[in-house]
Amino acid sequence: MDIQQNPVTLSFHDPTLETAYLSNYSKKTLLQVRIALLLAIGLFSAFAFLDPWIAPDQKYEIWLIRFALVVPTLLIFLGFTFARCLQKYMQVLMSLTVLVTGSGVSAMMAVMGGIGSFLYSEGLLLVIMCGSIFCGLRFIYATTACLGATATYGFVDLLIKQHPLHIFITNNFFLISANIIGMFASYALERYSRRDFLNGKTIEKKRQESEALLLNILPKTIAEQLKSNVGTIAEKFDAVTILFVDIVGFTQLSEKISPEELVALLNKIFSIFDRLTDKYSLEKIKTIGDAYMVVGGLPEPREESAEAVADFALEMQQELECFNQANTQTFEIRVGIHTGPAVAGVIGIRKFIYDVWGDSVNTASRMESHGIPGQIQVSEATYQVLKHQYRFSTRGTIEVKGKGTMRTYFLKGKKTQSLSQKSLLLQ
Repeated sequence: MDIQQNPVTLSFHDPTLETAYLSNYSKKTLLQVRIALLLAIGLFSAFAFLDPWIAPDQKYEIWLIRFALVVPTLLIFLGFTFARCLQKYMQVLMSLTVLVTGSGVSAMMAVMGGIGSFLYSEGLLLVIMCGSIFCGLRFIYATTACLGATATYGFVDLLIKQHPLHIFITNNFFLISANIIGMFASYALERYSRRDFLNGKTIEKKRQESEALLLNILPKTIAEQLKSNVGTIAEKFDAVTILFVDIVGFTQLSEKISPEELVALLNKIFSIFDRLTDKYSLEKIKTIGDAYMVVGGLPEPREESAEAVADFALEMQQELECFNQANTQTFEIRVGIHTGPAVAGVIGIRKFIYDVWGDSVNTASRMESHGIPGQIQVSEATYQVLKHQYRFSTRGTIEVKGKGTMRTYFLKGKKTQSLSQKSLLLQ
């Protein structure tokens, strides 16, 4: 993810990324905001026990500021954090919290006399440091709020207390120093927060890419099992429909054209097959040279798997004809289909592949290898499943290597409804 960050304004150049960051930051700091408010309420109230010692003559005025103005305001702000519609304004809310708390301290200093006003200025230092670091404020909000709180102290010190200039400068020197330190801290925190956000986005993007790559190799359910470290993954299926297809004459063609041209042609054809696999929700198992293997009915059992494979095979023939016309080629395919039980799973510890085993696989392979170019040869088992919905021609009994004699059929297409059947459906 190549994203630049403006080092001055602390913002991403991409508006979408900036919006995502602000939303994420608001959610991430919500609990921190609530804790900061609770802490402010607790400490501001707890420090009331010092008032009779430091300013016995003004304790009631100070308590009025504490418990009639500042603490109720902070309680209201705390309640706002639980209103969903206001949660996106948490930065403004916390800025006001810092400003209100700082102004409350300045107001108490304004009514105090003697050393009390100097002692309570330390409370303002605490407000500034907490506002810069603990409240979860972004740099611009932390700086504005803390400088605003400091300005209220300057107003009290210069205009109400009317301290001499050297006292005013001395008092504000520490507050301004605290602001500078707080600004550096809040700037660094936001920079780290933005970097962490970008790293999270990068990691998530890489995770999605890895997930997509894994799903290109394995079915989703199998990938989830593999990630869960369940060990050997194997499952028996009572009825799956297996298809093998081979491009006739492709091996001979490889001797006449360059490897680059050969791979390009094969990629175009197999890409067509891949799209059809997705269309009919079938599972592509593998390619072996110019052979292509597809199975219906796994990894999730499926009643109409044979029909889906049959439709796939018929449309595959049509698509290859279109491909030949568009590329001035004369390719033919030999297709074999068989329906029966099989075992499927993942074995080994490297270069995982989801594969299928069993006699049904061998039979489907034999249907293809003993087939005729341009024809879709199916076994007796597949014929029995499809004979009521599809048209077939009988090839008859053939000798199949390793299987003996087998009766096979050629799939020709779907059966069309008669006029009487159509009229019944319309009624």
